[in-house]
Amino acid sequence: MDSDKESVFCSIEEFITSSFDFIIIGGGTAGLAIVARLSEDDRFLVGVLEAGETRLDDPFVNVPNLFPQIQFKPEYDWMLKSLHANNLEFALPRGKLLGGTSAINYMQYSRPIHADFDEWARCVDSEEWSWAKMLPFFQKSEYLEADDHSESLLTTHGTGGAIHTSTTRSQIPLENAFLDTCRELATYPQGGYPIDGTHDDFFACLSTVDRSERNGTRSYAASGYLLPNIGRQNLKILTKANVESIKFNTNTDIPTADGVHFWCSGTRYTVTAKQEVILSAGTHKTPQILELSGIGDADRLQKCGITYLVPNRSVGEDMQDHMAFVTTFELAPGAFSVDAFAEPDLVKPATEEYQRTGGGPLASPPSAMGFLSCPSLVSPQELDTIVSAIGFSDTKQSLTTFQQQRIINRLKDSMAGAIQFLFLPCHIDTDEGLRDQSKFIHPAPSRNNHVSVITAFQYSPSRGSVHITNSDPEAPPAIDPAFLSHPVDMAVMRSTMHFLNKVSLSPAVQAQLNPEFSVAAKLDLVIDMRRKPTSVTMLAVSIIQSARRQWGLWWTRSFGLKAYVDSDVSMQAFSPYTLAVTQWQLCMRLLRKRQR
Repeated sequence: MDSDKESVFCSIEEFITSSFDFIIIGGGTAGLAIVARLSEDDRFLVGVLEAGETRLDDPFVNVPNLFPQIQFKPEYDWMLKSLHANNLEFALPRGKLLGGTSAINYMQYSRPIHADFDEWARCVDSEEWSWAKMLPFFQKSEYLEADDHSESLLTTHGTGGAIHTSTTRSQIPLENAFLDTCRELATYPQGGYPIDGTHDDFFACLSTVDRSERNGTRSYAASGYLLPNIGRQNLKILTKANVESIKFNTNTDIPTADGVHFWCSGTRYTVTAKQEVILSAGTHKTPQILELSGIGDADRLQKCGITYLVPNRSVGEDMQDHMAFVTTFELAPGAFSVDAFAEPDLVKPATEEYQRTGGGPLASPPSAMGFLSCPSLVSPQELDTIVSAIGFSDTKQSLTTFQQQRIINRLKDSMAGAIQFLFLPCHIDTDEGLRDQSKFIHPAPSRNNHVSVITAFQYSPSRGSVHITNSDPEAPPAIDPAFLSHPVDMAVMRSTMHFLNKVSLSPAVQAQLNPEFSVAAKLDLVIDMRRKPTSVTMLAVSIIQSARRQWGLWWTRSFGLKAYVDSDVSMQAFSPYTLAVTQWQLCMRLLRKRQR
């Protein structure tokens, strides 16, 4: 970065003496979108507090397929862990750097289905949240690379936005055979990227990889929303600043957020905002900051030594993670997968190709995926049994009638992609990798290479929670995803194994597998699934309230606060498939309205 463009990064002294209009907590996926929009107006002085560092020039962030190297590393990751109901510990990768988790994720670009958006619209009684109204904001945020333009894609994808998307340029031989076989077994008519707000296909998804302006690099919130604006004089960013709580003025009828308490280099500071404090700290840290600020269940806060300001039992509750499990396939001797790059002789030419062209395997993250409906996997009688179990209430959190009906609708819908399949051209180590994500993608000890399929349930009825355990802002929150706490999870996930078995027995796929490998041997996975469920890190959690809160107002008057905005889309408790990119669109919609 040019030195004259580093003015946005300031010292602690400069930050705490500035007179900010807006303070944004968290320079992550949603936070940096807001930064870009608010700082367009030079009347506003915008301050950003980010716990991590800036890594715009870091090759481990920028080179797409180096992402396994930064998973579960404290320089990049919050190092959060969860406790499962069976007392199993899971690593939960979350980016601790400018750009947030968009800086460390797998770069697969996918959207929720149109039915989810339309349901949001009906729930809040506003067409502004419908697929038709939201689509222009997806398009506005996206820069589909020129080489990937097609008449069909351009109907729903953008070409002038901040986040670059492109097709993968390097695939292993088994990927196309896998996609073709899945498509044939699912009786999908033809291959192609879904463009109409559905997931009814198996395809190579777009990746957030820039192949033009920053050739062969990760395109994420920091590169898309911060880097082009890094010289703005009305923007100040303080990194390595860990937020403790929101400061409220309680001398008014409605408590008003007017500042932030935070820690930097071992010292506690307070900075104030004249207009708004915007909390954008992600799914796990946002409820933690709210509770540390005195917003949450009164009994829980008092036990943690926090004086409650606004009692609200919904904070941190209703968390929904994408429960998933992994199936590995052992390849035939000599067959290629990314596991082979454990050999230095293969890494060298791939590195040289990337340095020379910005392409090759290092610039092509995993892309093969697909979706199936529940009716396509089970018989009508089995589907009736699954649906009838949705009302099961012996779980940590009972579902509302609305939530139950929504899940039932998706499970019955033959056009709803309730189950996602993610194809990774490598071995996944579920023994070590679940606790330490730096070991998640790791070659198997056997001589042969492997590939893996992650199967994820999009509409799980299980609900977990995120809560503080004490008043220490440095202490991680207690995260309980409640995997498999609802019997429907197990029933749906088990049904996918028979489909994967059929895939493995198809001639095109079987010819590339080790003759001794058998998915059928893994079909009785009740014990193993309970021992090794995982997450595909696409979370939904109720930060504040449940389904029918008037989010269109964005002001939190409904629970007794003023001048505070929560920018995380993940607060929409009824969204089971919220990707980071969705946050960017909704933030742009919010800010466009505010700047009118």
